[in-house]
Amino acid sequence: MSKSLKKWCILFLFLCEGIFSYDTLPDNSVPVYYTADNLEILFNQLGEPEKIILQGNVKIALEDIIIRCERADFDRTTGDVTAEGNLYLEALQGVVRARCMTYNLNKKTGFLLNAALSSPPFYGKAEKLEKEGDVFYLINGYITTCDLEKPHYKISAERLKYVKDEYLRAERMRFVLGEKYSVFYFPRYTVDMKTKEPMITAKPAYTSKAGEHIEVIFAQRTGTEMDGVIKERVLVGEEGLGAGVNIRSETKGYRGEVFLFNNWTDGDVEPSLLLELLKNYTSNYGEGAVLVDWRYMDNNELFYNFFYPDYIAKSKRYNYLSFTHNFKQGIFNLNFRESAGDDFLNIEKIPEINFYTPYFQIGDGPIFLENVFKFTNFYKEDENYIRVMDILTLKSRKDMGVLTFSPYLSLGGIDYSQEADERFNFLREAGVKFSTILKREHRNFTEYFSPSLTYFHRDMDYKKGDIEYLDSIERMEPGNFLNLGMEWFFRDENEYIGRLSVENFYAIDTEKFDTFSLKYDVKLTSNMYIEGENEWDLDREKYLFGFNDIIFNSGKYSYSIGNRYNEESNISGIQGKFSYVINELWKYSTGIQYDVNSGSITRASLEVWHKIHCWELNISISGNKDDFSFFIMIYPFII
Repeated sequence: MSKSLKKWCILFLFLCEGIFSYDTLPDNSVPVYYTADNLEILFNQLGEPEKIILQGNVKIALEDIIIRCERADFDRTTGDVTAEGNLYLEALQGVVRARCMTYNLNKKTGFLLNAALSSPPFYGKAEKLEKEGDVFYLINGYITTCDLEKPHYKISAERLKYVKDEYLRAERMRFVLGEKYSVFYFPRYTVDMKTKEPMITAKPAYTSKAGEHIEVIFAQRTGTEMDGVIKERVLVGEEGLGAGVNIRSETKGYRGEVFLFNNWTDGDVEPSLLLELLKNYTSNYGEGAVLVDWRYMDNNELFYNFFYPDYIAKSKRYNYLSFTHNFKQGIFNLNFRESAGDDFLNIEKIPEINFYTPYFQIGDGPIFLENVFKFTNFYKEDENYIRVMDILTLKSRKDMGVLTFSPYLSLGGIDYSQEADERFNFLREAGVKFSTILKREHRNFTEYFSPSLTYFHRDMDYKKGDIEYLDSIERMEPGNFLNLGMEWFFRDENEYIGRLSVENFYAIDTEKFDTFSLKYDVKLTSNMYIEGENEWDLDREKYLFGFNDIIFNSGKYSYSIGNRYNEESNISGIQGKFSYVINELWKYSTGIQYDVNSGSITRASLEVWHKIHCWELNISISGNKDDFSFFIMIYPFII
């Protein structure tokens, strides 16, 4: 081959490489592909390619990003890419249009000028868009969920920080309707992208306490390093003015809410407070937990009108404050139980101190020791009672084939003092438990069956009724008893299916059955499961307590129905709920609570959601014959 022909072949190959080629960055071996109408390569003093200049219909592909523009410079030694002219960036997250761009492939940092982004459900514009790893900054721009060129609303700020699926933080933020109507201004505002709480909601409604009113709620994240959500609520109504703040974190397990209501007529301020906390911790001295479930309500009407879901869940329930720490030698617990101003609750524990020593082996034999110590300061109907109790239990265990034999002996002293009256109750109890576990394979699941039978004799100095009732300890009676228990556990190869257990006490001396209990939770199909807990007094033929629910969820629609019964609280009713997603634009939910005692509906509700382009409309109606609530909310839609 002639030298002239070789030169032309080399030149041809070089031009082909300019039309479609790729390079590898020296630092991290990231392949960069590029095409262009014209390509120019600049070499360093060692004759190595140093800079590549692309012009005309430029396309650059790296990792999961495609860059389209009219001109681009690529510096192989530093990893810098600059681009301009009809610039588009395409990625899995969306598309960005900009005037020009500078980006470092090694550091994954850069910026775009005059950028417009589309990353559904978010859209926005900014004078400058910066990227640092997975964090984006919008300088002098806005973000919205409206895809129109002139959006219906926008969050405008001097600086916006967006961390995908975490939070959106704005500095000097304005909430703008249309092009120029600024509705709200905040020096700093953080929106939680995990909970997707609407940042602003307005609810016109009616309640018997406030009359016709409107309530505005602002929601924001507590901080960039925290996942709590804080809500400020302001209510203006015919009958009064209300304001409050609520802070909550589902992952951290805490909630705090304060709300004040000022009645126009008498000018009185009615306060309310809710506190919830469940905190587990570990230290050099062991592990433990703190539990708080506390409320203060100025009156029941305030509780019912402004905290209705909490009223249903917490009404006629004690306040609790508990601290538990697990030492190597035992478990310490400090507990407070307070009536929350509810006349129905009349036995308080302020405080109760427990120290529990778990079973530990004595010597080398199969004998184990357990001890429970309790000091309780009771308040019952303005009377003060102090009870000190210590119960020691010796227990053994022996396996005899498939049968487990477990004898035990308990000795306890219970001391009562009330003013000048002091009593000491000596508790003696001995018994034996027989149990086994049986396994049976079915076609689609495995069944485990564990029956148990316990016989025990109990004796004490004071019988039931001789001592003022304070809790379950004073309900114990002397005599001979049998306890029959049966438990079924079901599972397949991959998952838990369900559990069912029954337990019954029988008093041999009086030939009477005591409390019979039934507990279950079973997954019937992939979409349906049932759960319940029930107690009966067989001797009095009384149903004491129970709830039983059937729950179905197919994704598109769901329903649940079940009973609620508590003899002591005089609660007997049926509760049902149905939800249906019609399509992407419409969904609704309806619920009903029926009281069997009064033969009337205690609460009925209907809630409808409708997506209107970038907004979501929520209409809610609920009430009964004595009270009615209606509200409408409209807020930016975030899927």
